[in-house]
Amino acid sequence: MGKKSKTKSSKGKKITKKKDFRNEYIPDFEIKYGPSFATLHVILERDQSVFAESGSYNRMNRTIKMKTGSKGGILKGLRRTFTGTASMFLNTFTGTSSIGSKLVLASHLPGDILPLMIYPGQKIITSSHAFLGATNNMAPPDTRFRGRNLFLGSNIFLSVLQVDSKYDNPGMIWLKSYGPHKKITLKEEEEHLVDGGLFLCSDGDIQYDIVKPSRESFFRSVALSGEGFSMRFRGPCEFYVSGRNIGGLISFIQRHSPRK
Repeated sequence: MGKKSKTKSSKGKKITKKKDFRNEYIPDFEIKYGPSFATLHVILERDQSVFAESGSYNRMNRTIKMKTGSKGGILKGLRRTFTGTASMFLNTFTGTSSIGSKLVLASHLPGDILPLMIYPGQKIITSSHAFLGATNNMAPPDTRFRGRNLFLGSNIFLSVLQVDSKYDNPGMIWLKSYGPHKKITLKEEEEHLVDGGLFLCSDGDIQYDIVKPSRESFFRSVALSGEGFSMRFRGPCEFYVSGRNIGGLISFIQRHSPRK
């Protein structure tokens, strides 16, 4: 057996899932029909806004105004499109009624929706396909490239989400997972391997390594097993994973699609 490599502690901060309180930016919302076909139901007060990924709009009251723009500038929009972390154009929905207006958003894939409260100064990294929507005091998704993620075959680019520097109040993001999502909490020195395509989100300070899924040779553990490389986390930390791998779905469709 080879010498066991040392892994740095992930040292990730805790992620706030539940909605602790509302503020002028965070609307009332409810997630229905999860974990298989979740939809996000938001009640927007007058002049309250959220923005969302292109194509996530499901339905809304006529008292909601929708505006489409690159949000963050053309260059950032192009970078989102090129890296696949989000669409170039994002849709902003604003309520105009004093009694509230309903907006419904949904993912294009079956699965659940994860709400996370983000505090000023906090960063959350997510998989490239996870962003669904956010409150209007959040900055649009930015892109983070980690060269070692090239070995994963998916999630080469990650999204970074944080409260816009102009605001002092917490914001809310909603992430879409293919299949149900699950929170993984690791204790001190505890290690956990995750298929790269299942990573959903974590605090921006978290650290991880890219490793083979077993101690066998590369040919046996990666090429023959079909499992690829994994993300190795070491506690104390916490992160979320999805129940299914979008890359696996794409590969399945490609294998079984008729060829011309």
